[in-house]
Amino acid sequence: MAKGNNQKLKALHLLDILRQQSDDAHPMTLGQIMSALEARGVEIRDRKSLYSDIEALRVYGADIVGEHRGREYVYYLAEREFELPELKLLADAVQSSRFITQNKTRKLLEKLQRLTSKHQAYQLQQQAHILNRSKAPNEQIYYSVDALHHAIAQGKQITFQYYEWVLTWGKDKVEKALRHDGRRYHVSPIVLIWEDENYYLRAYDHDRGEARSYRVDKMQQIQVEEDAVQVPVDARVDPALYTKQAFNMFSGQPETVKLELNNHLIGVVVDRYGQDVFLSPGNDPQHFFATIDVALSPQFYSWVFSFGSEARIVEPAWVAEELNEQLRAALGVYQP
Repeated sequence: MAKGNNQKLKALHLLDILRQQSDDAHPMTLGQIMSALEARGVEIRDRKSLYSDIEALRVYGADIVGEHRGREYVYYLAEREFELPELKLLADAVQSSRFITQNKTRKLLEKLQRLTSKHQAYQLQQQAHILNRSKAPNEQIYYSVDALHHAIAQGKQITFQYYEWVLTWGKDKVEKALRHDGRRYHVSPIVLIWEDENYYLRAYDHDRGEARSYRVDKMQQIQVEEDAVQVPVDARVDPALYTKQAFNMFSGQPETVKLELNNHLIGVVVDRYGQDVFLSPGNDPQHFFATIDVALSPQFYSWVFSFGSEARIVEPAWVAEELNEQLRAALGVYQP
């Protein structure tokens, strides 16, 4: 860019420099600001013009602080759109999300770092300590989520392909395989739910006449259709209630279950079902009862079993027997 153009954009370059290079712990002297501007090809004819630019930026809304520190008078950009603790929370959320690929994770972190000074951005870089965790491989996840939000907002149906991982014997490696021989699913999206580090789509399958859940990172070639079909009222869900009832988004028969648990498991129940879960005293001071609405599935039974002798299903009796049968079947695998 020509020097003349840079001169016209001096105030914008000045704001850019303060945003990227200064903060409360790293203020800049007027001499440092001038050197940074000149490095960008902006010629400074006199200091008075800089004072005018700083004041104009303040009027515009930039929180530029000028103060004495020791023998020097320094400047820095104080308030920003995101404070450093907020950016750290966002960075942690991005890194811990399985459905965001490794590549997209790095790009998002780089963008978050540009929202603060280079000095604070270094702290965000030091936080990047779990990039090697398991991440979904679907690079189209951004566009998939955007398309699904659009379909839900417009009440449109979608079609897509759905894959699963299979072990190919002979090649001794895991590969993607399309379900239904590659035939496209045709559903009406109801709601997107983020649960257990994954994005799930709850949608109504008109061919099957029921609502089902799909992992968004396993959906591909999503197309939003022009036609809209009304979703039955009984298939619609409250996302908060649904995530309480479902385990890892596996569908199952809805049932009200009464559990007896050891007192120290109260935190586990509240974390899963919230503070409004129905609780009552147990048969002795060491136990309590919890009555919960769940979608019965192997995942629910595994959750109960994980507490060993400290939790048991009290009602309905047939649900307790179902767990018994699963335990006997598992035990049979290990018996001679």
